[in-house]
Amino acid sequence: MSGNCRTSAFVLVAIAALHLITPTLANAQSQFWYLEPRSYFDPLRAEVRAAQTMISFGRSDGVRYYPREGGFFGWDIGLGFEIPIAGWESEPTRSADFSTRGAFGIGLWLPISFHMIGALDDADNSNPIINTDYRFSGMAKAHWQTCRNAALQFRVAVGHESTHLGDEFSLLAVRDPEFRRINVSHEDIEYGISYRHFREIGWFKETELLFRIQGIWPYSEGYYGTDLLEPEGGTVSVTSRKHQTGIGMQAASVSQWRPWVSVELRQRIVYRYDPCPGGCDETKLSVNAMIGLRTKGYNPTAAVTLDPFIRYYHGVNPAGQFRSDPDYTYYGMGLLARIGGR
Repeated sequence: MSGNCRTSAFVLVAIAALHLITPTLANAQSQFWYLEPRSYFDPLRAEVRAAQTMISFGRSDGVRYYPREGGFFGWDIGLGFEIPIAGWESEPTRSADFSTRGAFGIGLWLPISFHMIGALDDADNSNPIINTDYRFSGMAKAHWQTCRNAALQFRVAVGHESTHLGDEFSLLAVRDPEFRRINVSHEDIEYGISYRHFREIGWFKETELLFRIQGIWPYSEGYYGTDLLEPEGGTVSVTSRKHQTGIGMQAASVSQWRPWVSVELRQRIVYRYDPCPGGCDETKLSVNAMIGLRTKGYNPTAAVTLDPFIRYYHGVNPAGQFRSDPDYTYYGMGLLARIGGR
C-alpha cells in the first residue's frame, strides 16, 4: 500500500472511531466553561479538612502540652472553597446535572482552605488558638453520566499542606520540658472515585446518594520534616507508612427542611516521632459523622445557604502535629455553608 493510501486509510479509521466513541459531539452541544460552578466531585460534608466552609462549637479531648487537665470546650473552623477555573462538557448544563447517558465533563479547580481549632473556656490563658492548617492544590475532576440518574465522578489533586501551632498555645507549651515543635508540612497527591445516584425515597423525596473511595500519598519525604522547629538542633524520625485510604457515604435530599447524613471513614496514620527499629507506624480507623438539616431546596444558581448540623469525630487527631494521638474525640454542633446550592 502506498504512503498516500495508508494515510487516507488512517484518516478514515480515525474519523470512524471518533464517530463511535463520542456520539454526543455529533449534536454540536458540547461547550467549554470558565469560572463557573460544576458539581463534578463536590467534597463530602463530613470530609475532614476539605475546602469548604463551616464552624462548630463543642467538646474536645485535651491535646499534648496543654497545661489544663482533661478536655476543653472550643471551636473548630474551616474556611475554604474549590475555585473553578475552566473545563469542557459534552452537553450544556448548570452544575453537572446531566440528563443524557454517556454525557461527560472535565475541568480544573484550585481548592484553597484554612482550618483552626481553639479553646473557648480558658480565659486565664487567653483562650488560645491551638492549631491552624493551610491547604492549597491544583485539582482535575471529571463526571461521567452512566444513566439518567447515576454517574461516576473522579478527582485527582496535587497539593501542599502546612500546619502551625498557635502562638498563645506555644507560649504555654514551652513550659513543658518535653515540648517539641514539629514541622508538619508536606506535598501530596490525592485521588478519589465517587458513585452518585438520585432516587425517590418516601418523605425525603428526591435524594442524592454518594459513595466514594479516596486516598492520599505524600510525594515529599513524609508528612513532616525531621528537623525540629523547637528546640533547635533536635530531630525526629520519618513515618514508615505513607498511603492513607478511606471511604465516604452521604445521603442528602434536594428538598427544603429535610435532614442529611454524611460519614467519612479513613485509615489515618498515627505519627510516631521517635525512632522505632523496623518501622512501627500504625494506622487507626477514624470516623467523622455529621447529621444536618437542609434549610433550602436545591437551586444551582443559589449563592450561599447555611445548614445546621451536629458532628461526632473519633480517631487520630486531624490537627497538625497532634496526629500522634490515636484516641481523640470531638463532638459538637455548628453551621455548614453550602455554596452554589448543592
